[in-house]
Parts: sequence; structure tokens; C-alpha cells
Amino acid sequence: MALLALLALMPLVALHAAPSLPMVAEHNEFRVALTAKLTTLDPTAAGELYSRQATQLFYETLFEYHYLKRPYQLTPGLAEKLPTTSADFKRFTVQLRKKVFFHDDPCFAATHGKGREMTSADVVYMFERMATRGLHSPYFDTFEHIIEGIDDFYAGKAATISGVRTTGLYSVELRLTRPHPRLADELTDSRTSIIARECVEFYGDKFATHPVGTGPFLAREVELHSKIVGVKNPNYHHRLYPADGNADSRKRGLLADANHALPFVDKVVFEILPEAQPRWLKFMAGQLDMTTLTRDNIPVVLDAKGGLVADIAARGLHLEREPHKEARVFIFNMLDAVWGRKKELRQAFALALDIPKIIERLFSGQAVQLESIIASNMYGFDPGFKSRWGRRNLSLSKALLAKAGFAEGKGLPALNFSVTSESEQRQFFELVAQQLREAGIPLELEALTFPVLVQRLNLMKFGVSTLGFITSFPDADDSLGRAVSQSIGVGGNTAGYKNPEVDRLGDEIAALSNGKPRMAKIHRFQQIMDEDLPYVPLLTRIDNQLTQPWVQNHAFTDDAFLGTFIKYHRVNFAGESY
Repeated sequence: MALLALLALMPLVALHAAPSLPMVAEHNEFRVALTAKLTTLDPTAAGELYSRQATQLFYETLFEYHYLKRPYQLTPGLAEKLPTTSADFKRFTVQLRKKVFFHDDPCFAATHGKGREMTSADVVYMFERMATRGLHSPYFDTFEHIIEGIDDFYAGKAATISGVRTTGLYSVELRLTRPHPRLADELTDSRTSIIARECVEFYGDKFATHPVGTGPFLAREVELHSKIVGVKNPNYHHRLYPADGNADSRKRGLLADANHALPFVDKVVFEILPEAQPRWLKFMAGQLDMTTLTRDNIPVVLDAKGGLVADIAARGLHLEREPHKEARVFIFNMLDAVWGRKKELRQAFALALDIPKIIERLFSGQAVQLESIIASNMYGFDPGFKSRWGRRNLSLSKALLAKAGFAEGKGLPALNFSVTSESEQRQFFELVAQQLREAGIPLELEALTFPVLVQRLNLMKFGVSTLGFITSFPDADDSLGRAVSQSIGVGGNTAGYKNPEVDRLGDEIAALSNGKPRMAKIHRFQQIMDEDLPYVPLLTRIDNQLTQPWVQNHAFTDDAFLGTFIKYHRVNFAGESY
């Protein structure tokens, strides 16, 4: 399923800062800022983006995406190779890498604190734990009704999941109730990370802040509200830097480390910095190694063609640009007695928005308007699909308000708009509230901390909010899963939207291989969603990533893979590589 991330809408930033100089005690470390407080480092339970980014330092999944190839290409992770499948895509066999060890930790009493080898039993445990009712894993809905026996296990009717079984010490068979050609893509999500039963049982509630995985880094400092620090895992030997990439990878110097052991850095620091100004100042002072440009940076940092202006380029900074793998939307609480029951109100809301103005003012033009919940770099995106409500039309908006029984907005209660308390969210609220007022729609701000907002969304205690559907893998399955009713409550469908035809289409789309029949069903799915509007499509931003001169091997790193891809980075000060 897609990941949850709050709409970051760029605060005012001071652009003039000290030159880029490394200001660190240890040079061989990679430092990145995360933009919100974390909620957990338990990978199975992590629902929001920032916690998932951090768990990726310490845990690994069966499959990943190739670091250098675009479009994204599936590659083995903890699996030895891509899975073998039956002709009907209902049976998958996964072979595991041998001699992959969990981190050394006291939880492994049988080996006196020495990390034991990962086996097929750990894969079985991952699925069983995800399907444990009390954990409320936000990714359970991805496999609910799909893996044979997982529903009975979740309901407490079975002691095991019949569709997940070991066929050897290093092999697992997955049996499905219906075809699912992209199952391996689902297993790239960090919530399917392989964990050890001993550690979960040993730490209990403290497991959320005591990560023990197979990943390239060991947890050394865990402060969910301020900082996460990982150090190089000395026993990490099962992954190498890729030996191939895109056509230009060698020319860009991205294959110089081909087949070298990972990771390259000794330490990774994730600092929690919600406000953009401190992030920018730290980056320009050389105290962060990578950053993403915000609205107020863009006019000063980028020229008219999207390249670096001369004085920024002279610092030796490197720029990478790509459309974000994300669909940003407004999300309505479909259980709301007013806004959830009358689609005309949601349609009026959409028609009152001036999205091009939002993009220009809050993103300095570095975004594109969305017409549906499928982003442009997803399979299933149709450039010809246009939302009926995507162009501002105040007269039609007012007419729809009247049709819903609220002519000129009279009697319409203020719509509660739940967002985080950062300054960029307030700027976003003010602009949207102004646009809606012109149609007669009152908006009321509710500013919350990020963890509280996540809790409100999960409990359906909000009116409208803004979310980013940051997809786990580049296919429409991920975004469309936000609309099927089976995703309500356990993750995905935060709107609480129900439509039987959408549920049926979702199942059919997931079961089909790519081609015209699948695209036709995706098109029908989009038409229904555009009529009902539980989500109002907003935009996909263009990410502009800057790295310091001493950072090597940097390919554009999507937010969804930040923690996973850090192992490929190298730092090099004064010609001395680490």
C-alpha cells in the first residue's frame, strides 16, 4: 500500500549562509534531515514515511529496487533471486540468501548474544506477526484475502498461515487465493522486513525503539523525536554495489564502485528537523550531506532551465531532479455526517481550488497538477484522463453547494482542516481557506503534532486533511489500494470510502498482468473515484535534491527508499575516499 506522508509546503528560508564546509567530528558519516518526528522503529507497525525511512537502515526485505536503473527494476534483497511463480500467479517460491546474520544482540540468548543466521522460519514469522490482530499493522490489508489462510490466522481460527510454509531451511512457498502478478513488488515494502522472533519477545514494548535486523547499520542512538544514529554493521557481507545501471551511469561515475562490499560509510545520522530554514542552513554550513530544495530556495538556487545558478554551482553542489513518486491529495472523512454524505460538497470543494496558483505560490512552479490519485511515474497513469473538477469554476462550485442544501454557504458548518503545526502548513491553510471562502465554504484550522495527526487520521477523527500517497512500488495497485474498503481500519483507506464496484475493480486490476484490459479497468476505477471524490487530487511535486561535493555515488533517491539506498553512498573529503 502507499505510504502516508504529510503535505510539506515549504516555509520561508534564509538563503544566504556559510560556504559548504564539512563540520563533523567523523568525516566518514552520512547526515540527512527528516522532516517529522518518528512514531516507531518497529518495521511491521510503521505506517508513516519517516519511521519507515529510519527502519530501512536496520532492516531488510526479500526484494528491493535496483539503485541505478530507471524505470525502477525489481532486484533480490534477502532473497537469493527473484521468485519462481506458477503460470496462474497463485504460487510463489522464494529462495533465501545463505549466511545472512541478524545483528549481534542480547536477545539471542541461545548464541550468547551473537546474531544468528536468517532462515525461512523468519519469513513465516514476518507474515504471522503482520497478521496479528493486536499489532494493527498498516500493511496487513495488502495480503488480507490474498494469502491463503491469512484471514483465519488474523481471526484466531488457525495457529498458522496455511499459504506460507517453509520448504527447506532457505526456501519459502507462498500460496494465494487469487492471481497476484506483482506480489514480489509488495515484498519490497519496509513493513515486510524480516525480523527475529527472539528480539520481539525479548524487548516487548521496547522493541519499537530497539531495532535488530539484518541491515547494513546497527542502531546506536534512538530518539524518535530528535535523532536516529546507525553505525556500520561489521558482519554485513551479503550485498554488493551494482555492476550495471542506466545508459549514462558509467559516464556519471556511478559504476566506479561496481561489485564493492557495502556499506561505504561508517555512520548514518538522521536528524529530525521539521522546519525548512534550519535544514537549509545546516546544509549550506556543510552539516548535512543531502537536502531537498523547498519553495523559497528554488528561485535563488535554480535558473530558468532548472539548473543550478552560477554561485551555487561554484560551491560544487550536485543537483538531481525527478518527479516524486507520490500523489498529493485532500482526503475527506467519509464518515462525516455532512461532508462524507454529500458528494456535491466535495465536488464544490474541488471546483473552488485554484491548483495552478497553489503550485506557483507554494512550490515555485516545481510541481504538476494531478488529475487522479495515480502519479505520472506509475504504471496505470493515463495522460489523457482529466478530472471533471480539476479546473476552478466558482459559479459551478456555488451551484453544487446550493444543490447540497447550502446556498451561498448558508448553514454549512465550518470544515475542520487537520494539519501539522509547522509554518508551511499554516501557509497552505491560509491560501486554501481564501480560495474556499470565495465559493462560500468555511474552513477551520486544527494544527497538530505529526504523531497526533496520524492518530486522528487512523481513528477517523478529522474533517479534511492533506496526504501524500508515497507509493511502495511504481504501479497503480499501490494507489488504488487507498480506495478499496478492505483497507479501512488497518491501513491504506484512511478516508473510510466504500464502493462495491471499486472493490470489485480493485481485485480485478490486481489480478491482471499489464496490458490493455488492465488499463481499461484502471480507467473505469478513476472515473468512479472522480465522481465520488473521497480524495481530491492535488499535485505531484518535482524533487530537486542537492548533495555536497564530497558525496559520491548519489543517484536520485526517492523518499520511499531513502534508508535503503544510503548504503550505496560514499563520502570523499579532499580526494580521500572513505
